[in-house]
Amino acid sequence: LGERIERRVEEGIERRAEVLRYAGRRILTAGAEEVLREVIFRVDDLEARLERGVEGQLGEQGAGLRELAARWQANRPAAVLERQGERLAGLGKRLEQVLERELDWKEEAVKRVQALVKALGPESAFERGFSITMDEAGQVVRDAKAVKEGDLLETVMKGGVVTSRVE
Repeated sequence: LGERIERRVEEGIERRAEVLRYAGRRILTAGAEEVLREVIFRVDDLEARLERGVEGQLGEQGAGLRELAARWQANRPAAVLERQGERLAGLGKRLEQVLERELDWKEEAVKRVQALVKALGPESAFERGFSITMDEAGQVVRDAKAVKEGDLLETVMKGGVVTSRVE
């Protein structure tokens, strides 16, 4: 049960970490990164706390099992094992519920980060009619005075890229 829970937690954490890594690669501006940094640090902190909690719970459960093995010799083995097995099953269910709630919360946090990345990313600006124009060297053109007749430009906008020549 402990291994199954640990595996589920690790898989959930890895999925969310991959989403965060993907979101981090999609950020276009430094300003957006600053906005997201606190959220990402908070998610990382919660991830570490969850891992420590799971490890602590599993350690406690392991200690409980060792204690049961020692008592087994002195008490009626069948009754003791049955009671402790029920208790352990109940603890396992409670731990699973706690982990599910934590994973749900993290999933919601990741969704909020994704929505923020989408709102701050270039796609949302393109949706609003903005574009980015670059010269032949791939440098962003920030001023009309920076181009001259005959220059080849590429403009990225919603729906694709347009290549044009200055006249």
